Amino acid sequence: MQKAKRANKINLYARLKDFWLANKQYIRITLWIATGIWTLIFFRYSFVNIFTDIIASIPGIFWMLFFLTIAIVTRFKEFYIITLIVFIITTFSFKTTLINTVDKDTYMPLTICSYNTRYFFENKQEQAFQALKDQHCDVIMLQELWRSDVAYADDIKNYLDKYFTDDVAYYFKGEFLTIVNKGTILTHAFPTPDPSLTLPLDELHGYEGYLYTKVKFDDTCIDLLNIHIWNPLAKRHAFSFESEAWHTTKNLNTFLMPFEVRKGQVQDLRRFLNEYGNSQAILGDKLIFMAGDFNTLPTHYIINSNYFWRDSKLKMYRLTTLGFMPTFATSLPLIQIDHAFATQNIKVDNIQTIDLGYSDHKMLKIHAYIPKVSNCGDYRDIKH
Repeated sequence: MQKAKRANKINLYARLKDFWLANKQYIRITLWIATGIWTLIFFRYSFVNIFTDIIASIPGIFWMLFFLTIAIVTRFKEFYIITLIVFIITTFSFKTTLINTVDKDTYMPLTICSYNTRYFFENKQEQAFQALKDQHCDVIMLQELWRSDVAYADDIKNYLDKYFTDDVAYYFKGEFLTIVNKGTILTHAFPTPDPSLTLPLDELHGYEGYLYTKVKFDDTCIDLLNIHIWNPLAKRHAFSFESEAWHTTKNLNTFLMPFEVRKGQVQDLRRFLNEYGNSQAILGDKLIFMAGDFNTLPTHYIINSNYFWRDSKLKMYRLTTLGFMPTFATSLPLIQIDHAFATQNIKVDNIQTIDLGYSDHKMLKIHAYIPKVSNCGDYRDIKH
């Protein structure tokens, strides 16, 4: 019996070896074609459907290991080169948006911090808000600021009143909180889902998408977009801000639902920016800053292209720096899924990723300069 099993294994190995020797070139060609298709999906057609989105959302280090395995198993030496190329282009940034000098008579400094605060309230809240204060940010954009038990707007207000000065202005909605030091929030917009959706206040944390605020510093206004886009690899309970909002009667745990919700959020943000960018009110002195947790790798098409605003008159760019700038996860930081974008009239002096110790994300801290222009128009002030 044992001899028969051993003989079968030997015969199977022999057949596989014969198949390999007879079809080696065809296998090599097939692998090259598959690599070419992967390249197109990973960098250009990553937002076609859930399958391409998932492929483009798998971190480059895993693809590197995949191609390395192919190289070892097949002994095709060119796949060692492919492995190295994949590692480099999916890990490092070769662009930088940093400036050397700026005319400080015509520009004002502005430090903007973006932080996904998951687990914020599962850690020590007092120390967490103190850590935020110690960063000395002019603008703080927080995402995923929620806890699962009850609504806690009063708690947020109490912490802000305790750790920040009277000059602070803020707006808190859903899972988003935008804090402004020594500035004024003039107006804001929080995309409203289908009004037929009736949810308790403590479930508002389930809404992802973006929070828009217009902020005034002296006579200069800047438009802020605080972003949190759905993770295509996750299936937790949430709703889209797409105009055709998902109803509670729909099953959010189906295979396609994560991509459909994510697609709705991305398209809604894109529609907002394109409509905004094509508005007659858009002039050269409009300042727009967009940052947050996009749950998307830098190589993904919606990040590495002008996807969000390309159909408008806006001219924006992604804030990058040379080298490796991971933002997730703090326990083993390997990937960047938190990003920042700005109009070209915003100058960047420095970009940092900081582990405050209260989240599985690192904080993005951007030291920027904005032009001193009178671009606000007529808006009513909103303190809180």
